[in-house]
Amino acid sequence: MRVAYPKTAEELILHESRFLLDATSVTKDSVRQVSLAQKLEEYILRIGYSNTHVMGIVIQLMTRGKLMIEFRKYRERLELMDNSDIISRAQAVTLFDDSIANLNKKDPSIRVESDHNLTQRIVIQPRESQ
Repeated sequence: MRVAYPKTAEELILHESRFLLDATSVTKDSVRQVSLAQKLEEYILRIGYSNTHVMGIVIQLMTRGKLMIEFRKYRERLELMDNSDIISRAQAVTLFDDSIANLNKKDPSIRVESDHNLTQRIVIQPRESQ
């Protein structure tokens, strides 16, 4: 079911803070403003063809307004610049689907396929300790 949403991924601006992680400390690395469309493209390229995880990120961000994502060596905190941009789950799913379709049209080399055609590989590793 398609549900209308007020702004496109290109219009939604995020505040991104990145923190470097090591065994003993967390250090603020960078702060920037980025569109949701740019973050989607970055995550699709980094995480891979499966968009299940990226969809979860978008839904959480758009329904809560902020999100913390931890990778092996760094952590990202994403927050909507304007809390009035928070939308319902149904709107967030439609926004995500439309954004992925636009990404496929814009750059055919970034091929985002249906999860039904892919084998999922999940690796769970604790953070490195020294």
